[in-house]
Amino acid sequence: MSTTKYSKLKIIVIVAFLCFSCSKKFSTTELKNNFSERQIKDLELLTAFFKNQICTNNSKTNFKKCFENLPPAPEFRQEGHYPISDHIDFNEQKIIYDKISKSTFEEIWNLCESYYPDSGRKTKEICSAYKGNYQNFLIEVGLQNDAIKNYAERITGSGDFNGLFLTQHHIIKNKKDFDLNDPNIQLIIAIQYLSINDQLNRNPRPKLDRIPKFE
Repeated sequence: MSTTKYSKLKIIVIVAFLCFSCSKKFSTTELKNNFSERQIKDLELLTAFFKNQICTNNSKTNFKKCFENLPPAPEFRQEGHYPISDHIDFNEQKIIYDKISKSTFEEIWNLCESYYPDSGRKTKEICSAYKGNYQNFLIEVGLQNDAIKNYAERITGSGDFNGLFLTQHHIIKNKKDFDLNDPNIQLIIAIQYLSINDQLNRNPRPKLDRIPKFE
């Protein structure tokens, strides 16, 4: 069986499991204010996919326990990314993209042209959809959460899901602002790390490429 066919078969199994295990509680005022019912289901699927990728079988149903028990890691490795992203299969992530509606994807992400001054290379990389409903969602959550307010300002200001914006260490250290049982927080963490994983794998960067500039 080819790798592609295996990945698709695996995703079918994962989606079936996720649909079975999705919680009816994945609904908040902020989600309802910014997304349609179909889009909320898509966001739940993205969050559940992220959980499935990073959590062991024993902790898939308890995200708080799963995230807090992830191996501690430095803020960044020498390569410049999080060990959490190592657990996310990008081929499977691309298949999950196909499982959500185009409207959901476009409310979260866009493809922006990035320029790497060190090498002169230009690429299309995933970025935050300007004034999309996901940015509006972040702003609304930030009204009651200073950490998310700061995060939302950075995302809306730069359009980039910069790895420094929401580190594993920062999340675990600031338990008051990051209630890992809150669907809003779970979604925000999932989108952040799925975005980082996409940036790392959509266009693998030569070592000469360091910091991109979005154009």
